[in-house]
Amino acid sequence: MPYKDSSSRAGPTRAVSSQLRFIKTLLKFGRSRLGLDFAGSFEKIDTSAETANWLYVSPAFRIESVVRWRSRPMKFKFSWDRRQLKRSEAAYRGRGFDTYLFSAEGHGGGRCPITPALLASSPARRGYVVIHEGWHSTLAKERVSIPYPLEEATGRVIGCFAIIEFARERGDCELLAEAVNQEKDWAAFAAFVNRWHRRLAKLYLGGARNMAKRKAELLRKAAANAARLRKKMKTAWEQKELEANLNNAFFLRYHNYTCHYGTAARVARGAGDLRKASDLFKKLQSEEDPVRALKKLARSSPKTA
Repeated sequence: MPYKDSSSRAGPTRAVSSQLRFIKTLLKFGRSRLGLDFAGSFEKIDTSAETANWLYVSPAFRIESVVRWRSRPMKFKFSWDRRQLKRSEAAYRGRGFDTYLFSAEGHGGGRCPITPALLASSPARRGYVVIHEGWHSTLAKERVSIPYPLEEATGRVIGCFAIIEFARERGDCELLAEAVNQEKDWAAFAAFVNRWHRRLAKLYLGGARNMAKRKAELLRKAAANAARLRKKMKTAWEQKELEANLNNAFFLRYHNYTCHYGTAARVARGAGDLRKASDLFKKLQSEEDPVRALKKLARSSPKTA
């Protein structure tokens, strides 16, 4: 399908044309090698919104979402309008909640346009986003239902590992190095999130006195840890996220992506083939306890260097 700019009659520049060819090749790779269904996403440019945006809100002394829509609990609030979410964020903060406003280059709900942020991202990041969001739309199309943290963790694995494989097949050494660093830095980011989420959750469950003071001390230590980790990283996106204001809402968002990442990554490496790993992940929906089943798969997976 030819790419179109839905917000301008002007043709794309040479640089944008190159980026569009990259995305088109990625989509072909995702469909043929991984069996992904992108549900109409990443087929046309739309400059009306720079990014897709999510607002996460958590109580001060618990790590859980307080977002509601028509009385239904929601994991987050989504909008293409970042200013609208900023107003919501200010209202939540005024009521004493922790908030985290996250913006990204696209979403996995199908028919996601090519955003300016996606075109501006690094090749490895762009490749990850396209494949990761394709994983979400594929599961939705195939009516595969697994717990949300599993969907995000396996989507992270599929996205990070696929762009490495894509670079290898193209013989693109620069992209390969960037993609390998991206996965390595994400694994370190995941370990960071899991460590400090666990410590905060333990604090809140313990019902300690001076909870606000203890929380502030713990978050200061986490911020110092983040600063040290950031210096060791080579990937701009992970470095930027570690500069965020650390609070319960930050850990609420990322723990869904990180809590099963290491386990899912081990399964993918053991499978030796990303398409095979994708099929293993999808089959988790038939298990009574999908998380336990994933851990069993990881234990039985051959160890790799």
